[in-house]
Amino acid sequence: MKTFDTLLKAQHISTLQKGRPFVEKDTCIGISGKEIAYVGPHTADLSAKTVTDYGEAWIIPGLINAHTHLPMTLFRGFSDDEPLQDWLTKHIFPAEARLVNPEFCRIGTEIAALEAMLSGTTCFADMYYFEPDIADVMDKSGMRAFLGESVIDFPTPDNKKKDGSDYRLLEELIERTRGHSRLAAMIAPHAPYTCSDETLRRAADFARAKNILLSVHVSETAFEVAESRKNFGGKTPVERLLGLGVLDTPALFAHCVHVTDSDIEIMAQKPVAAIYNPESNMKLGSGAAPVRKMLDAGVCVALGTDGCASNNDLNMIREMDTGAKLQKLSLADNSAITAQELIELATVGGAKALQISERVGQLKVGLSADLVAIDLRRPHLQPVHEVASLIYSLQGNEVKDVFVEGRKVVENGRSLTIDQEGLMDRLSFYRSKAGF
Repeated sequence: MKTFDTLLKAQHISTLQKGRPFVEKDTCIGISGKEIAYVGPHTADLSAKTVTDYGEAWIIPGLINAHTHLPMTLFRGFSDDEPLQDWLTKHIFPAEARLVNPEFCRIGTEIAALEAMLSGTTCFADMYYFEPDIADVMDKSGMRAFLGESVIDFPTPDNKKKDGSDYRLLEELIERTRGHSRLAAMIAPHAPYTCSDETLRRAADFARAKNILLSVHVSETAFEVAESRKNFGGKTPVERLLGLGVLDTPALFAHCVHVTDSDIEIMAQKPVAAIYNPESNMKLGSGAAPVRKMLDAGVCVALGTDGCASNNDLNMIREMDTGAKLQKLSLADNSAITAQELIELATVGGAKALQISERVGQLKVGLSADLVAIDLRRPHLQPVHEVASLIYSLQGNEVKDVFVEGRKVVENGRSLTIDQEGLMDRLSFYRSKAGF
């Protein structure tokens, strides 16, 4: 008799076998402690303390949002539909200088965690300020997170005097997350166009010395690339970062909308991942990243939502749908990318980008039990001909249960770790107090 803590049965379970997608039918997952201990048919010799039969459901690995700005949920809908450079420099940066503090980051992050877990996200890669405070919220949520403390050339909410507060917070963050199974520190130089050579080089040196990931916005807009060529001897942002040694440390390159063929060749040879943010890139008019080219060249590509100020949600299920359709549209080719490839970008692709594919990203024995059960008994999901094609009709509200490290954090569409009603009350009080 094989005994587990939890046994989950479902009609469809998505796995990868020898690197290829495979859907187990009418099968089950056994969880022991924090790990997946069994994936296979349900037989009489299986038992568990808790058994859940989801029936007509689909179990997938937990979704990994590889680029976002969690507290910016509080800027959702703020100064929408402005030209990108005006939106950023005349609205977002000034609002952050006026409003962002530890309390702002805590409540904004709690809203982000709740929103995302309810639509199947189990892991974030964040980039913002006051990341030790964000770490506290993420720890209590039960989710997994890589926390990128921002460094930039101009004064920021947590480094107003430019006296090194950003690096002191980084040291605190590293200590806060040391040995933690779900939380890790990153350093996040904002972008080549907001960081000097010295700032970028120092960030890369720090990442190598502390053995942490680096996260940076790269080639998001045509304007950014043109300015880089103008100001740095004809170099694209990727070429400039290469010369500064930034590509010699494992890094997340967010957006990569306007990378050149040469940039892609460089990235394919370095330990960097491109993070595709289709909804943000569409909303801000930035363009469509050359995902097909990057994948074919061997670049690691993952999926992210960006922040709520530029998306305006954290729904990775919808991001998969949009991500596939944007590639098909921009290349005028319905076969340019498949639904299954988007699922992989949102799961194992994110795990590879974050360098944790030995722990998460697949439903596989020995890996962490980070998984999502999706209810398929909905009219807009029936009939099921091809399971992967469900990403074209899923909305996110079909998520039933979510597990992280074998712990259930969402049950029947309700968070078990965040009090939704209490949070909404606290948000109303906070907005009234803060005056925005």
